Amino acid sequence: MELKKDENTLVSIIVITYNSSKFVLKTLESAKLQTYKNKELIVSDDCSTDDTFDVCEKWVKNNSKFFVSSKVVSASINKGVAGNCNRGLFLSKGKWIKLIAGDDLLIENCIETNLSFASQNSNIKLIFSQSIVFDSLTGIQNGVKPPNDFKLPNGNRKQLLSLLKKDLVNATAVFFKKELIKNNSGFDERYPFMEDYPMWFKLLIEGNCFYYMPVPTVLYRISGASLSN
Repeated sequence: MELKKDENTLVSIIVITYNSSKFVLKTLESAKLQTYKNKELIVSDDCSTDDTFDVCEKWVKNNSKFFVSSKVVSASINKGVAGNCNRGLFLSKGKWIKLIAGDDLLIENCIETNLSFASQNSNIKLIFSQSIVFDSLTGIQNGVKPPNDFKLPNGNRKQLLSLLKKDLVNATAVFFKKELIKNNSGFDERYPFMEDYPMWFKLLIEGNCFYYMPVPTVLYRISGASLSN
C-alpha cells in the first residue's frame, strides 16, 4: 500500500508489559521489522516480578539502530494497564501511537498500512482494524476479529450506542493520534484493567468517531495468561 503523505511522521510504538518475558522478544521483533522506518519504541513495564525488564533492556540495547529512539521504563509499583499505557504515552514523541501488549504481534506492514489509510481523510484520528486471532499453545490461527462481514455504524452517536450493546473494538488493533488521548489527560486510571472502554466512550461522546479498516494489522494471542486477556 503506497503512502500518499505522512512519510516523515514519527510513530510511537508502545509495548506494554507485565511478566511478559515468555513472549515479549517476538513482540519486539515485530516492531523492529516494520516496513515503516520513522518509528520510536517505548517499552513500558508495570513492575514485573519476572525478568521482563532485563530481557527488554538487553534487546533494546542491541537493536536501538532500528528506531529513531528507544527506551525501556518501569514503575516502582504495579498500576495496572491504564497507568502502564499512560507511562508510555506521556513519554512518547510520535504524532501517532500504536499500543501493543507484550505478547501480541504487529504484522510487518502494520504502521505503514494505518498511515496510508489515515492519509485518505484529514478527519481520521482513530482507526481500528482486524486482528488475526491465534492460539498461544498451538500457534494455530483462529480467524479474524471482527469477522469479514462486520459493518461499523457511521457517526459517533451510532457507534456509541453500538458499543454500549457489544464489544466492537479490539484495543489491540487500534491506531490513534496522540493528541486525542493526551488532551483527555490519558487513560482513566480509576479503571486500572480497562483502559480502552472508558476512553472510547469519552471520545465518542466528544464527537470523535472510529474509522474501520477491514485489513488485519496485528496478531492477537489468546491464552488465559495473556496480557491482552
